[in-house]
Amino acid sequence: MKKAKMLLVAALVFGVILSSYGVSGTYAKYISEGGFTDQARIAKWGFTLGKTDKSTASLFKDNYNSNKIKSSSDGQDVIAPGAYGEYQFSYIDGTATPEVAFNLTATAKVTNNIGDDKVKFAIVQGDDATHAIKSSTSSIDELQKETSDFNKEEFSSYNLTASQLETLLKLLLSGDASGEKEYTANDTAVAKLKGNYTIYWMWDFGTQPLATEESNKSDTNLGNGKDKTSGEEGTDYTAVDAEAVSVTVSVTAAQTK
Repeated sequence: MKKAKMLLVAALVFGVILSSYGVSGTYAKYISEGGFTDQARIAKWGFTLGKTDKSTASLFKDNYNSNKIKSSSDGQDVIAPGAYGEYQFSYIDGTATPEVAFNLTATAKVTNNIGDDKVKFAIVQGDDATHAIKSSTSSIDELQKETSDFNKEEFSSYNLTASQLETLLKLLLSGDASGEKEYTANDTAVAKLKGNYTIYWMWDFGTQPLATEESNKSDTNLGNGKDKTSGEEGTDYTAVDAEAVSVTVSVTAAQTK
């Protein structure tokens, strides 16, 4: 009898031990938890610099004034007294302000072997061709524009030399007269460069007081492929010289670290 009681007590103790192991996981343990999450989108670039194919512009032509000046070779641009032309381009397409810092670089090369006294340039901002930019402009914030009528056949006080046109193009297309400027992320200053521009040029025919006998003689020398001043033959002056007058512009925007 005593032995049976002892067996019963042992069985009960063993059952309690098993029960305590079974429920211990719900009462006592150390636990630590943590974590994090984040996400990001791609920073906006959001603009292009107008023409991206670097194609040839239509500033100079092979035919002017209803065949009064016309190249004998199709597609070969020519220039002569009485000719004038223009080329309009849009700069900075898109509305987004870049969300990254970037460097804007503009190079401009204007060649005028005919002479600044003969071939003159002008640059106009806007679609209405009334905002001619003066050569004295030195910064975007001080951009000087005239609201009076601009006559593309008679530039008056808006004449620019080749060198002055180079400087203005670098200023207008980069934001600095040096042709290079750094912009910070979300820099709204770049919006000041956006717009439509037109480059004009003309070679006066000689109806103004400029048409002196000396001027007419030098024009004739150039047309005959000779030195414009001495009238002598020279390898630097030919009637079909493709580099007599030229305008070349290149613009690059690159993200900076």
